[in-house]
Amino acid sequence: MADSNTNSDAGTRTRIEGQTLHLDYATLRNLNVVQSTLVFSGGRPPVLENVLFDRCTFVLDGAAMNTQHFLQMIAHSGSQELVLDLLGMKVADIS
Repeated sequence: MADSNTNSDAGTRTRIEGQTLHLDYATLRNLNVVQSTLVFSGGRPPVLENVLFDRCTFVLDGAAMNTQHFLQMIAHSGSQELVLDLLGMKVADIS
């Protein structure tokens, strides 16, 4: 279900609601994604331009899920800073 709506800060966005979107190799532009499921399986990350997510569920599948489990294992071993470093982040970035 898609319709157009206007946001004064971002121009017109197409509203997508209640859909499942696969993000690998995708290009998403000018969207308002509402109550949808977004699946990433570890392919090339999507290009996101002027996209808002409202009450969405993000699912990691396949290789992306394996990476998530690997990072969780490192974090649970007491190396949270290493995980942040691998992600190119610092504690200050998430505060």
